[in-house]
Amino acid sequence: MLQSSLVAWCYYLLGAAGLMACFWWLTKGLQSSRLRRSLRVAVAIMLVCPFSVGDGYADMAPAILMMAMETVFEGSEAFLRVGPALFGLTLLGVLLTLALDQYLRLQRVKKVAEEDLHRHRDELLAETE
Repeated sequence: MLQSSLVAWCYYLLGAAGLMACFWWLTKGLQSSRLRRSLRVAVAIMLVCPFSVGDGYADMAPAILMMAMETVFEGSEAFLRVGPALFGLTLLGVLLTLALDQYLRLQRVKKVAEEDLHRHRDELLAETE
C-alpha cells in the first residue's frame, strides 16, 4: 500500500508543480511583489499540504482534494474536518511571507541608509583634505 501511495504522491506533486508553474506565469504581471508572493505561497500551500485520509488510516492525501471530496460526498459539515486546518496553514504561510517580505525590505532600507552615511562621510573627508 505504501508503494502505491508514494507513486500517487509523485504523480500528484508533478501535476501540482505544473499548476504552480502556470500560476507563477499568470501572476508575473502583478505590480505588487507582496501580493504576488502571497498569492504564490497560498496556492503552493493549498496544493501541497497533506491531510489524513481518515481516522485510523496512515495514508495522507492532498488536503484540498480531501476537502473537496468530503464536502461534495458527505455534505457541508464534512468541510469542517479539513477546511479550517487548510485555511489556517494557508493564512500562516501568507503571514510568514508578509513578515519575511517586511524584514527584507527593512534590511534593504537599512543598507541604503548605511551606504548613504558612508558616502556623506567620504565626501566630508574629501572636503577637509
